[in-house]
Amino acid sequence: MKYVYLFLLSSICFVSYSQVGINTTDPQTTLDIAGINSLGNTPGVLNSQDGVVIPRVIDNMTSTTVNGVKEGQIVYSVNPSSQGFYFWNSTQWVPLVSSSSNSCYFPENAVVEALDCPTPCTLPDTGADVYDLLITDPLFTFTRSFSLPSASIYSGRCLHIIISRESNFSAYNVMNVQGGNQSINTSTFDVAVFYSNGTNWYLTDKR
Repeated sequence: MKYVYLFLLSSICFVSYSQVGINTTDPQTTLDIAGINSLGNTPGVLNSQDGVVIPRVIDNMTSTTVNGVKEGQIVYSVNPSSQGFYFWNSTQWVPLVSSSSNSCYFPENAVVEALDCPTPCTLPDTGADVYDLLITDPLFTFTRSFSLPSASIYSGRCLHIIISRESNFSAYNVMNVQGGNQSINTSTFDVAVFYSNGTNWYLTDKR
């Protein structure tokens, strides 16, 4: 019985201690990793062995049929056709976009192009940063859809889509996006943001 009590006590202690530290005895978060130099004479200075290695895969993440199991799951693809970090958003693998080189915020000198889009339409390859669309349905097709420009034109870039409030409908389908058609509903957000890796378009944000 004594051993049972000891086991239960140790289990309770283990569960209650939910913070893990690496190179630190005083973790401040769920997982707190300190650099190799953190305890030396030059704390904070980069060491060649600092960092975290995310699982690396050889799959082409733009065409893989392997799904993730947990939203937020991250891998790094070494495949030349999809090299970079990808996260599972519970539906598809989406590339992580760097805030410095491939920012999905409006560029400082953004090129905005206003277009009439009689649905279904394909946006032209003008290289604009933002498309402000007036979508109409003059033939009463009720398709309410449009396609993005060629992904190769926008390789490594983002494209912001704004649907004019004067458009005929509030819900639209974007046809040529990785993972299947993506719905845009202007009653719940104003801007849809897409990222191109040169081969495919990915929906990265709705604002």
